[in-house]
Amino acid sequence: GINAEYGAAISIKKALMSGGDFKIFFVISLEAGRIKPADVTTMKLVLESAPQIGESYSIIVNKIEPEIYAMLDERKKKELMSLILEGLDNKSYSWYWNQHLNELRNKNDALTALQEPFKRFIEESPLKKIEPKSVLDIAIEQFETLQQKLEEQMELLKKAVSYT
Repeated sequence: GINAEYGAAISIKKALMSGGDFKIFFVISLEAGRIKPADVTTMKLVLESAPQIGESYSIIVNKIEPEIYAMLDERKKKELMSLILEGLDNKSYSWYWNQHLNELRNKNDALTALQEPFKRFIEESPLKKIEPKSVLDIAIEQFETLQQKLEEQMELLKKAVSYT
């Protein structure tokens, strides 16, 4: 719900306001092969509040079920990327498509070693210096409107990115 996303956005803002060098990752979850609009909305609001980030952020599309992962060819990845990046001035080209691991299914507080490609992605992700004074307030009052707009856009594009 909005309270969880609001809390996440405020935590991100506090971290950025401390200033320094950051590797910024946005994690977008897929539910039944569809982008979770709340994740994209949170990402957009944070990027608007910290314009200094520019294109220096990474996106991890997480928990992709194996059967969907197998169907994600380059064309479908590009369609999902354009949907996620729609309306953003600064688009990231640092992406990782993370398959859901069976050993973590239905587990809470489980730990597993990072797979080498994922570890390399994190290490090679862009680093950005953030000045505390450049961080603006997060427009959380826009959250529900933005999320609804995203849901409508996703509904229109559902057929274009169908997996079946």
